[in-house]
Amino acid sequence: HPSYFSTVIKRKTGKSVNSWIAEKTISEAQALLMRSTDSVQEIAFRLGFKDAAHFSRFFKKHTERSPLSFRQTQQIQTLDSVILQNEQAYLENV
Repeated sequence: HPSYFSTVIKRKTGKSVNSWIAEKTISEAQALLMRSTDSVQEIAFRLGFKDAAHFSRFFKKHTERSPLSFRQTQQIQTLDSVILQNEQAYLENV
């Protein structure tokens, strides 16, 4: 029963069902954007959105960034981290 489900989710998480689902959807979207090379449209469809524009608006509403901006920022941070690790390893071996 939907009411029971809502009550259980609220009791366990302190969030409404809609908030909980949105949080899980955003979390999965972020993981896909970081770990895959799938297009935003492909990710949108995988997450059950009918079109990429709706997914992009949903993502931006919850993260204040577009999916592409999120992906680019994550790629830059990952690259920066790799460069820093390589520099540290080099300095340790000098």
